[in-house]
Amino acid sequence: MATRTKAPAREMARDGHGRSLKTRGMPFLGLLVMPPGALVAGLAVHLAVRDSVVGLGLTAAGLGAASAVLALVAWAVGQHRDLSVTVHVVATVAATGLGEAVTVVVGLQRWWAYAFLLGGWLVAASWGIRRIDAFRKDHREEPEKEDSLRKELGLEGTRFGRPKHHVDEKGEVTRIEVPVKHAPGKTVDVIQQAVPGIESLANAPRGRSRAVPGEGAAASTLVIITKDVLKDLIPYPGPSAPGGCITDPLVSAMYEDQLPTRRYIAGGTPEAPNPSSTGRMGMTRTGKTLNAQVDALEVISRRNAQFMWFDTIKGAQTVRPLRQGLDIIVASDDPKTFRAGMKALIALVKWRTNRLGECGYRSWTAKVTDDPRLRMPFLIAHFEEADALCDIAPDEMVFLASKGLSVGVATSISLQRADATSMPTGLRFNIGNWSVFGCGDQYSAGFALSDATIDAGAHPENWKQSKPGYHYVEGIGIPEDRWPVAAKSFFATDAEMEAHTTQWAPQMMPLDEGSQVALGSWYAAAKAETLRLRLKWDADGQALPLVHDGAPGPAATSANTTLTRGGDSPAVLPDSDEDDEVADQRRARQQLIDDMEDDVASGAVDLGLDDDDPDDRGMGDIDITKPVPQPTGDDGLSWADEKIPPTDRAAALAAFERALREMAEDESLRDQANPDVAVFNVDALARRYKFRSRPWFSEILSDAAEGALTLPGLSLTRTDKPGFYRLERLADVVPIGNSA
Repeated sequence: MATRTKAPAREMARDGHGRSLKTRGMPFLGLLVMPPGALVAGLAVHLAVRDSVVGLGLTAAGLGAASAVLALVAWAVGQHRDLSVTVHVVATVAATGLGEAVTVVVGLQRWWAYAFLLGGWLVAASWGIRRIDAFRKDHREEPEKEDSLRKELGLEGTRFGRPKHHVDEKGEVTRIEVPVKHAPGKTVDVIQQAVPGIESLANAPRGRSRAVPGEGAAASTLVIITKDVLKDLIPYPGPSAPGGCITDPLVSAMYEDQLPTRRYIAGGTPEAPNPSSTGRMGMTRTGKTLNAQVDALEVISRRNAQFMWFDTIKGAQTVRPLRQGLDIIVASDDPKTFRAGMKALIALVKWRTNRLGECGYRSWTAKVTDDPRLRMPFLIAHFEEADALCDIAPDEMVFLASKGLSVGVATSISLQRADATSMPTGLRFNIGNWSVFGCGDQYSAGFALSDATIDAGAHPENWKQSKPGYHYVEGIGIPEDRWPVAAKSFFATDAEMEAHTTQWAPQMMPLDEGSQVALGSWYAAAKAETLRLRLKWDADGQALPLVHDGAPGPAATSANTTLTRGGDSPAVLPDSDEDDEVADQRRARQQLIDDMEDDVASGAVDLGLDDDDPDDRGMGDIDITKPVPQPTGDDGLSWADEKIPPTDRAAALAAFERALREMAEDESLRDQANPDVAVFNVDALARRYKFRSRPWFSEILSDAAEGALTLPGLSLTRTDKPGFYRLERLADVVPIGNSA
């Protein structure tokens, strides 16, 4: 077999650039030939039309117009490229068109031929300089650099398409979208892992870019965020569907690509056929409350919905601007009041189940609001600081979230961390829509965001508390490619909220009479308390000073969404005459409630409630023609449930010590690595000993672990796992209790 050898002449012609000198010189020869060729072409056209003056004029005008169009196209195509190259191209196109037009008109004139050739060669020489600069580079090194960079990022074999630049009103690039074709056998995971390195190369904000999967597994889209377009306040633009149906999406924020967020809660649409409950998670002062308030503004502007707001922590200052649009406001810090409301809502769910079935409905739909037998609006029960409320009535919260949606009762919760120590896992699994604000770490974000969303670039832990209002939205009816796109809540002042509710609240559909009766005497008492709060706030005039991101005063314009009274917790404020006033108000409220309950007509109603069955699947029948009953015994419908016995701190701490000693002796809690140590979490202690709430146990355990509380004969320390403690009995010491 013959072998092929390289010609010595060809080897001699190479100078290390990988191409022969003859080949590399061809572009320069072409530049020199172009001006004479253009002159000959112009003369040929002149000879063809010289007999007609009109023909000469039209031809010259056509050439001028064509060159102008080509120049504009060249400018548009090169707008995001090197400016000097773009200007060079536009000038060359314009000069060539003008020269050809003149040649067509004047024909073969010696002076013009010399001028045309000289100008043409000067233009060719200017492009030759660029060619020389390009050929000075070693082309063999470019692929090596590119391949090295791709290898460094783990993108060997990946092909990137033409980038699409998005600009703002100032002409600045805000984001770049690049179509990506994966290497054979690779997926979007490879691009997602390379995003941090790509951000570094582009000098882009950290943690904002993302790689979104395409319809096929072989392709994806790389989105590089180059500018934070959400840093300024985004005013609430007003209701997205004024007077519309609650099945229309709620719009409470804007994505960083300037599109509004669209969240479905009532079902009944092709995008979201089923209803969904809502959860908001994030660190304190990250914007959860204002987002919930704007959501409430959206609900208030719909014709067939009602809203109840439960808040045992922030209370009045949060709901005050919305007071006219809320059917029930529970702003008490008494846990018994909250638990009574939860049991009333469970009774409502059971009654609605039976009533809808009697009228031929399998579940709540928008049609039931127009059915004269029902007139039943969609009801949203929002629970602010839900981690504290979950400790009071965890089973009731799970029941409401899992059973309420089918009868038009949706749950909305807001809390700092959706882990098992803050909320029952059954409740978390029944939340279909999550809005995740700034988090302390990626592990926390994973409680609400899916792994795919996090892998695609959603990292709220990068913000923590530095960007109030920023969040990610994931849920039913929202396209999955929108889940990793950052959004920011709309901002509305208290005055704007009050004006909104004043306009739209009178148009809201009232809660149907049957639902009111099903809620029992709790509804009557809660409604009276809500009316009293409205009257009080209306009479008070200007609200107390608010804190917006640490800037005191109602005139603050920060994007903070958590509105709190003053700058300090009431627990650390000195005693004043206001304390006596608050106590008098509470006594007056209780007297009002007692008077109302005395006036309620008596009647026997079987609610089918069984406190021993947390799931309580039985559906008790309620005759809506009967009057609202007087609560008797333990029906759970009084305003202030008396189930939680009062106890002083000293007695509670003594009981806490006895509980820990029992935990230390429990064989089921033994650490396998060290049998002398018991390992448990807060939930295990709170479930076993119910004389105090879980937050109380959590606080006391923290004090004990940090040495602020003495436990004679016991050693309590934290484990590496959040929420878990190591308990070891050091000696047999007679417990004497801790003093208050």
